[in-house]
Amino acid sequence: MKLKKIYYLARDYFAICKKDFNANFPLPFLKRLYLIYRGFLSEKYALYDFEINDYKDYLSDIQSANARWINNPYIEILSNKFLFERVVGQFIKVPKTFALINQGIIFFVDSADKINQYQDIFQLLLDTSIILKPVTGGGGAGVIQLENREGQIYIDDFPVTSDKLIDTINELDGYVVSERLNQGSFPLSLNNQTINCMRVVTIYDNESNEAFIIGAAQRIGVKKSYPFDNFTRGGLSSNIDLDSGILSSATSHPTAAKAIWYDSHPETDVMIKGRVINEWLDIKHEVLTAANKMPYLKCIGWDILLTDSGIYAIEGNHHPDPDVLQCHQGILKNERVRKFYKEQNIVK
Repeated sequence: MKLKKIYYLARDYFAICKKDFNANFPLPFLKRLYLIYRGFLSEKYALYDFEINDYKDYLSDIQSANARWINNPYIEILSNKFLFERVVGQFIKVPKTFALINQGIIFFVDSADKINQYQDIFQLLLDTSIILKPVTGGGGAGVIQLENREGQIYIDDFPVTSDKLIDTINELDGYVVSERLNQGSFPLSLNNQTINCMRVVTIYDNESNEAFIIGAAQRIGVKKSYPFDNFTRGGLSSNIDLDSGILSSATSHPTAAKAIWYDSHPETDVMIKGRVINEWLDIKHEVLTAANKMPYLKCIGWDILLTDSGIYAIEGNHHPDPDVLQCHQGILKNERVRKFYKEQNIVK
């Protein structure tokens, strides 16, 4: 395991250097070199405002990558969407998984029998809108949204024929077929063109034997991230005050030496700063209750969707990217969080 970690550490440093070189972020060479030495991509100079903030208060890109081992050997519970539904779904509402797709063949999860994909997928579409996701992976990659609008089938909002749907399914391997949820009035009001989830990160404190929330952010989609809200694809992040549920100004991954902050949505002018998630106390309670039921999962990055019938955990991340939280404040400023990452040998 030690050799494996050394291998991944070397690989991660190489990947960061390559990514930084390709990004060519507008920062003087010596500053870029210094950040790489500290384990940060150059863009973090602007995103974390290192002009005034101390890098020691921030989990670096290298440290974040090394944190992939924290939930070992239970990583698959969070990285595999089918297992996530089966295990985590016992403790918090999750989207229902209807079927699996392997090598173009659909299997209902409640039956071991192969089903007729040409009939049952259409029957499923008559009853509900569905979404197809790779069993593993994140960031919205490979996700396909299916919808039946008065007999017309749509794939990702484009009308298609039945034959095109069948051809699409035939090409899929390692996918889950899940229900497509309708987001509630609050996230819909932030941007009605994208899914807008909350990222809530919990870690389990062995000393107090309880989970706690280290930070939370409301993600908000933009045209660049459509149809999702992913921060890594250009979406916005607004900090959620953990006590009040009040939203801060929002920002996105920077392309210049200074991050841009928005009090309102840059494309729609909808106000963001000062908005209140009225259900926030209930959300905290549900997330922490679920996290406390799974103390073997030491760190969980929850993707939470607020609907008009409650919250749903869309996905869980076993080593969540800290960018969406740390653009607001370094998570290592919290001594309880720093202590956790020290115990995991992630920080010194």
